[in-house]
Amino acid sequence: MIELPGHGESRGEGEEEIERYAGHVYSFLKALGLEKISLVGHSMGGAIVQAMALSHPEMIKGIVLVGTGARLKVSPMILNGIRDHFEETVRRIAPMAYSHKAPLDLIERGSRN
Repeated sequence: MIELPGHGESRGEGEEEIERYAGHVYSFLKALGLEKISLVGHSMGGAIVQAMALSHPEMIKGIVLVGTGARLKVSPMILNGIRDHFEETVRRIAPMAYSHKAPLDLIERGSRN
């Protein structure tokens, strides 16, 4: 699993274009010496995987896409909320990232991170 710039504990600013994230993934895979791989992407990761498949098809053995699409639309409420009221917005949207069967303490931990 790759932590992209601006995500998780990675340093740096996040990108504004999926293709730039795909470039990071490509560089990472080349640095590891990987040539023919299968990639799995969830949500924005799925968009990155699709961009990789289009820009470097020679590297791709297969792709798995989860909860994603060719176009990712994000509600302006979420985008504005993340910018203007980060913690409150994360608390509101975190439960949407989990199954209704997920333990409540797991969802609460996800809201804090």
